[in-house]
Amino acid sequence: MFTYHFSFRERSKSWQVILSYKDPSGRWRQRSRQGLPSKKAAKAAGAELLQRVQKMLSVTPIDPSLIGIRLKEFSEYVFRDRHLSYNSLLAYRYALQKFGSLLSRPVQEITYLDIQRAMAHWDCAAATRLLNITCLKLVMSYAVSPYHLRNDNPANDIKLPKTGRRHKVRALTRKEFSHLLQAMEAFPPKYRLACAIAGYTGMRFGEIVALTWYDIDFKQQQIHVTKQYGRISRGKSGIRQLKNGDKGCRILPIPLPLLQILQQYRHTQPLSFSGSLWINGRPCNSNLNRYLRKVIPDISVHSLRHTYATFLLANGEDIKTVSALLGDTVTTVLNVYVDYTDDMRQHAADTINRIFA
Repeated sequence: MFTYHFSFRERSKSWQVILSYKDPSGRWRQRSRQGLPSKKAAKAAGAELLQRVQKMLSVTPIDPSLIGIRLKEFSEYVFRDRHLSYNSLLAYRYALQKFGSLLSRPVQEITYLDIQRAMAHWDCAAATRLLNITCLKLVMSYAVSPYHLRNDNPANDIKLPKTGRRHKVRALTRKEFSHLLQAMEAFPPKYRLACAIAGYTGMRFGEIVALTWYDIDFKQQQIHVTKQYGRISRGKSGIRQLKNGDKGCRILPIPLPLLQILQQYRHTQPLSFSGSLWINGRPCNSNLNRYLRKVIPDISVHSLRHTYATFLLANGEDIKTVSALLGDTVTTVLNVYVDYTDDMRQHAADTINRIFA
């Protein structure tokens, strides 16, 4: 049974109507209209409000098993529906944990004030606050649709903190990259190879670790990127789907310097049934970063992916092609990888001189 009642108020020669009603969870809600010329107009506006609310509440009934479900339990429904990777699942769960006791509140009862109170004692960077709030907004949006546990998302009213300009990963110059490859000869061969693949193809570290010789076509000088290596469950790592699923699969050209490095490395490695490049143990991300920083202190393996993208853009490659080679969206490339480097500055100067000569 739908329970509701109207209230009418006259203020400053105008009328206001307030519709109070119980939603499917049993909580009282309100809708109102004001600035109406007469009580008759207020009653007509009230009837319109009632019709709109009844239509909204009749869309989908609440699954009885979900009535009273708490935020922590409901969030797992959301994570399951989104088919998150293990790493993403951990990040989402960690972000929600920052809301403390809010996790034990029924989803249907959470209010804007509850969220504000849960955030009151946060002592973290703006970027972390943004991540936590965004995660809560996502979960609560599922409570509205498709689960229809409530009619509104109270997290939508939380103001997102300003994080300022996004930090740009530094791109290496051609000279720096050449020096890096030469200096990496002093470290284990697999780390030099990983460094070369990252710089010459822009592949992510997990994609590099997952490579097999079957993925490398020496005749066509191409690398087929179809998988990545990473955490798949608690305490366990293995081969898993690419970050962007099938859309992340791509074929990358192998430049001649990388082709030579791959061929040299292959001659030193025993063959295996799996075809893995890393018979003597996969390269470790932290070890690779440690070696890289012994040569250039302020870089990481991701700097090489950034360098690859910047090299291509600096030499006039269109951004759609770059995004396809990286296995990322155009928006991500614009926001993360586009940086105005010395190479790009010189290329622009040469172009301007050529145009206006």
